[in-house]
Amino acid sequence: MRTIALISQKSGVGKTILTIHLATAFVSAGYNTVLLALDTQASAAEWKDSKADETPQVMAIPPARLSKVIENSKTIETNVLILDTAPHIRGNGPRR
Repeated sequence: MRTIALISQKSGVGKTILTIHLATAFVSAGYNTVLLALDTQASAAEWKDSKADETPQVMAIPPARLSKVIENSKTIETNVLILDTAPHIRGNGPRR
């Protein structure tokens, strides 16, 4: 399974639209593709809800569930896993 993560510390740089286009292109090429929306806005999931097609599969998940969802994606024979990440990490870690 190939995994592609789009990462940027700045919001509004086009990560979500790029992940949607990548996922759609991989599906068009015949790959079993899953797009994981890890940001709190879940814009990719909202996009998915607005269309009738079943593919690409889009799931909005909290970052804490990422490792479990990656393992589950392997069991459904996912070829390409695309991660739409949040521009920041929330938590009690060190601040820079």
